[in-house]
Amino acid sequence: MARRTVMMAAATLAVLAVAANCTNDSEGPHQVSTGAGGTVGVGGAGIGGAPDGSGGALPGSGGITLTTGGVTGTGGGFFIDTSGIGQVVDISGDGVPDPVSAASVILSEAQIAELDNAACTGWSAEPEPRVASIMMVVDASSSMDAAPPEGGGRTKWEVTRDALIEAVNLLEDDVELGLLAYPNKRIAGTAGDASMCVAVDAMVPTVPLGVDNHRQVIIDALNDVETNQCTPTHDAYNAAIENFRNSTTNGEKYILLMTDGQPTLYQGCEPGNCNAAETPDSEQPVIDAVAAAWTNDDIKTFVLGCPGSEAHSVTGLDNRWWLSQAAEVGQTAAQPCSHTAEPYCHFDMTTGGSFAEELQAVLATIVGQVVSCDYNLPPPPPGENIDTNAINFILRPSTTPPLLLVRMQDPSCTQGWYLDPTTQKVRLCSDTCEMIQADSLARTNLYFGCDSLVPLQ
Repeated sequence: MARRTVMMAAATLAVLAVAANCTNDSEGPHQVSTGAGGTVGVGGAGIGGAPDGSGGALPGSGGITLTTGGVTGTGGGFFIDTSGIGQVVDISGDGVPDPVSAASVILSEAQIAELDNAACTGWSAEPEPRVASIMMVVDASSSMDAAPPEGGGRTKWEVTRDALIEAVNLLEDDVELGLLAYPNKRIAGTAGDASMCVAVDAMVPTVPLGVDNHRQVIIDALNDVETNQCTPTHDAYNAAIENFRNSTTNGEKYILLMTDGQPTLYQGCEPGNCNAAETPDSEQPVIDAVAAAWTNDDIKTFVLGCPGSEAHSVTGLDNRWWLSQAAEVGQTAAQPCSHTAEPYCHFDMTTGGSFAEELQAVLATIVGQVVSCDYNLPPPPPGENIDTNAINFILRPSTTPPLLLVRMQDPSCTQGWYLDPTTQKVRLCSDTCEMIQADSLARTNLYFGCDSLVPLQ
């Protein structure tokens, strides 16, 4: 199987249930006595280290604010034990400690119902994670006409085409997808701009799959690809970058670069003769282009190495080192990984077994990874605004009880979530993000405390 170990399916994160806490001094149905030792809040549930709210608090305005100490609430009284925060324990019941447990509190459905009912006003909205925008840059050089290691009567290109079509059908309608197969034309042997060696006129731009039958447009384009000589990887990759520069997408941008070997033309289709670039240094410009795509354009690059990349058909060179480096600078490297031996940093599909099965598994993993872990804050009801100091995130994995995630201050966190101070988006920490992406049945709930825009009477 491929050397990436996290197997992810297409994950669609469901509805955000949002409870609004009104900052109002009037009596309400959830009023209880004020606890000592925390920050006073009105109209919500005090969550903390003791039922009376003793022990200190994170700042919060009247609502449901997670803390490892306590929140005093005029209108509080809801108790959640947070003493286990920081400890890694088994919460899924499989005997293996779950890292997310160190930054979460297990909730029962009854406790969640109490949270829902603890607010003076309730409202809900669907989540708005950032949409993924993916350009598939796929090697269709003549070497892809060879049979895969397992045989089966299909060429590597036919296996690739069929697996990509299956992956396209797994993606949600709002995912923006494009396709550029290269060269996908007969090379005239003349250097020049990218159109001399790449069928850029056949490139399908990144458009939401649910718009104007775009899903079928992609599938038809895959079926129309023709394999041809030469591997102008650099020019094809640059054309994909230009697609994003000319687009209006606000989504997270990805390039899926899939190849079975070494580039045989330099940038500008140089030198025209595709056999002349069979040298060990022809890959470095592509690595540099992948690095620049991230640095300059915020584009991440997934790299897939097909059978043949372990030994070039002409030179015999192992090309996995440069594919591994490209994945690393493209911000999609597996961890831990190596550039000189297995496990490599890219998706290496040369290690035996069925190429078709490995490719399907890898594409399912990528489909999962492009599900965003960034959430736009939904607009509040008329006359209210969101208090960013009173946000709580509940995660409902399919394999564990519901979890109240801890809010982190450090954006480099691995577990929990944080609020990006620049974009004002809710972001999941890295490992928690991977956990959700791996769980196609996971759901999320955000609880907000809202201040009324109407002055207190």
